[in-house]
Amino acid sequence: MLRRHVKAWDKRWHYSDISIEGDLFAQKALRFDMYHLLIAAPPEDIDVSIPAKTLTGEWYKGHVFWDTEIYVLPFFIYTQPKVAKEFLLYRYRRLKQAQDRARAQGYKGALWPWESAVSGEDETPQAWVNFDGTVIPVYNSRREHHIAGDVIYGVFLYYQVTGDEDFMLRYGAEMIFEAARFWASRVTYNKQSERYEIKEVIGPNEFQECVNNNSYTNALAKWTLRRAFELYQHLSEKHQRKLGALASKIGLRNEEVNAWWEIAKRMVFLIQSDGLIEEFEGYFARKDVVIKEWDENGMPILPSEVKLAEAKETQLVKQADVLLLLRLFSDEFSLNVKRINFDYYERRTTHKSSLSIPSYAIVAGELGETEKAYKYFIPAVSTDLDDIYGNTELGIHAAALGGVWQIALNGFAGMKLKGDALSIVPTLPEPWQSMRFRVWFRDALIDFSILKDGVEAFVAKSRRGVNVELYGRKYFLHQGERVSARYIDG
Repeated sequence: MLRRHVKAWDKRWHYSDISIEGDLFAQKALRFDMYHLLIAAPPEDIDVSIPAKTLTGEWYKGHVFWDTEIYVLPFFIYTQPKVAKEFLLYRYRRLKQAQDRARAQGYKGALWPWESAVSGEDETPQAWVNFDGTVIPVYNSRREHHIAGDVIYGVFLYYQVTGDEDFMLRYGAEMIFEAARFWASRVTYNKQSERYEIKEVIGPNEFQECVNNNSYTNALAKWTLRRAFELYQHLSEKHQRKLGALASKIGLRNEEVNAWWEIAKRMVFLIQSDGLIEEFEGYFARKDVVIKEWDENGMPILPSEVKLAEAKETQLVKQADVLLLLRLFSDEFSLNVKRINFDYYERRTTHKSSLSIPSYAIVAGELGETEKAYKYFIPAVSTDLDDIYGNTELGIHAAALGGVWQIALNGFAGMKLKGDALSIVPTLPEPWQSMRFRVWFRDALIDFSILKDGVEAFVAKSRRGVNVELYGRKYFLHQGERVSARYIDG
């Protein structure tokens, strides 16, 4: 039993480990985070997902949130794609309940529950105890509808990384089409502006609870509608018979799909001429209060002139909202847009949620501010080791675990999807002398070794070969082949 145990763990670490030289704290902390992700995932499909507190506590009653798809799932997609697929099947098996929930709120399509348990019903409580001890009503299940796009983001990321066409045909396409139906029914048409709007929502920033045209929500809805339209066209060309069977099953017609594209084209998105994105309609008219102090952990201190209950009347935000949008859809925004929004929202984000810091760390890295990215990395990776939020005894923060992995790989390693290639453009923080990790991409296991002045890719396993891009140069590698590229400034 011991030998089997050791062998099983060796296999998990073989695919999941990140090796850091030059920063012992970062090495230990990263492995602590990945360990807690690994122990929360069953080795085989038992129809479960990862809750917000993993398996370490009963806070949130073990419910599954959007944290799983946006923060936790990417780790498993790249290190254990079969496990990642099972987490998506957890959502697919509860598609009917998601459809029932949409209808109960007066919409079409599928709206997954804000808090999900085994039944697939919405388990969100109607009241909650706030940070300051006050009891507050909970509107998330009725207004925080971005969950319908978050789940689909996870579906598409899995599809892009794995190329699993069978999953898309059997499960993913149906989920995507039903989510598009939800958003098409959720929007309202403004005749005066000739634009589509999404009213009375809660965005990732939960301080302001009933707003119109939250930029994250609108952008995610637009993206879902566009992806659904493009997927339909793809399946029409490549899998016409199977698309026909699915369309017949769910009653999908060309006219409905074309309407998705039109709605997406006319969706409201609040961005000024200089690139500054308004978090929601009327946000800039709120009282402008900025962060002036930080605690010993580098976390913002709520300005003394504002009580927590009054934060909703200000421009203070609970967690990354616009910055999360810029991170998830990085290629759709220029560096100038990222810069102006980073500078503006950094001074107004309280990071009252463990979901927040990773977005700031990754975007800081994209802006060339590696030192600042590392400063954000430290409290993120210390979330539970140092009990940054004062509630670790209630359970490990799953989103922080996954977010730290994303800071390391999407941030410092600069790992991105570029069409059919996996791109690496690293910027290691000052203490790190090297970084080594391996990921699965398109049925290929790729080892990456990153030094201060270069990167090497080695294809350990692959049946058909794989595309990698290092510092902007694209290579096609077969199993057993390696390539090195050096960083040349300018």
